[in-house]
Amino acid sequence: MTKLAFCDYHNMVAILENTEHNTDFHQIVDFLQASHIRYALTVSPTVYVSHIRQFWSTARIETADGETNILAKINGKQRTISESSIRRHLKLNDEEGISTLPDNELFENLSLMGYNILPNQRFSFQKGQFSCQWKFLIHTIMQCLSPKSTSFNEFSSNIATALVCLATNRTYNFSKMIFDGMMRNVKSKGKFLMYPRFIEKLLKMSQFGTIKHSAIYLVPFQTQKVFTTLRVNSPSFSGRTVPLFDTMIVQQGEGSENQLEPHHTPSTQHVSPPHPTHTSSPYEIQSTPPEAKTTPRASLTHTTNISSHTPTPRRMTKRAIRISQSKALSPVADKTAPPTRGDIYGEAFLTATSLDAGQDRKNIPKTSAMPHELFPRVTSLSGDEGSLKQKLQELMEFCTTLQSQQTQMAERIQSQDLEIKQLKARI
Repeated sequence: MTKLAFCDYHNMVAILENTEHNTDFHQIVDFLQASHIRYALTVSPTVYVSHIRQFWSTARIETADGETNILAKINGKQRTISESSIRRHLKLNDEEGISTLPDNELFENLSLMGYNILPNQRFSFQKGQFSCQWKFLIHTIMQCLSPKSTSFNEFSSNIATALVCLATNRTYNFSKMIFDGMMRNVKSKGKFLMYPRFIEKLLKMSQFGTIKHSAIYLVPFQTQKVFTTLRVNSPSFSGRTVPLFDTMIVQQGEGSENQLEPHHTPSTQHVSPPHPTHTSSPYEIQSTPPEAKTTPRASLTHTTNISSHTPTPRRMTKRAIRISQSKALSPVADKTAPPTRGDIYGEAFLTATSLDAGQDRKNIPKTSAMPHELFPRVTSLSGDEGSLKQKLQELMEFCTTLQSQQTQMAERIQSQDLEIKQLKARI
């Protein structure tokens, strides 16, 4: 049986960061920061290769009492994943969400976004026909949330429906899309190690005690290079730069609410002049240099919301968004990796993925979180006691994780130093 593999451009961590280099994307980034899918886009747990490999190697589908589950054994423990558990752990809150839309409504809204709907339009759409902000939204859904692992220039009706629901202030059932994709992967002859960061979050293996593994999969994340690439116009692009719908604009201003308007279908008259064409290098996959493989690298993404309640996307204040963004960082990869795949550590090497790994390392000093950002900037003591206790518990768990990782890293460095001394002695 062929060894299952990870896909470098699947289940990535989204980049939701406004800088001076992506000012033309600030509106769509603000929209995603305030949306109900933000946590699912940015959560980045420490992913252990053995957990993901064991899950997909032993996964089977079972239906009981009207509910379908995926069952698997990891380290001898029976684990179960269902649509409801995905919804709960990824904080999607989409139980009443939409899964399909009438064809006419779907095509009408895509047309208002700038897509050229043909008389005999099939349910396969080209990302290149959209202007850059719409392309970023589609690209992020495909690479971070969808089951897709290839062919990111086209998308099907389920992603088109998700796009329309987000744009028109309706809830799409992302939990169902993720779970259905998992079930298809279980049955597929082309099975791969799907949704590594989601599955690690769902398995909750840390509850069974300390996890001791040498192989850690570094989850790929989007970089600033994605904005440069998406500015390049496809030959199929009409030249019309279509702005976001009014329902998607997050109102900025200190002390004011980022409230979006109720559902409103915009007019096709709201079209700005064509966007100038920029050039960019194509997507690249590179191997991380050897010197980078022994250096612990902090993840660049911010995760989890402070409150245990998912905020309503249309009611978050600017201050609330700032606090939620600084709430937590992704766990640091607590194990260094050898330079090749073929040794005892398996796939623990650092895979430099996304659009340009070299660009990532240049951006790290600018974008990575500073020490004072490890904890949320709480500017008010308002809130009930239960909420404060929840925040305190999350901070304590975060500190415990960091301490554990620091200890493991120190042990690893000490072991390497010993190996170096032994090699020098032999020489």
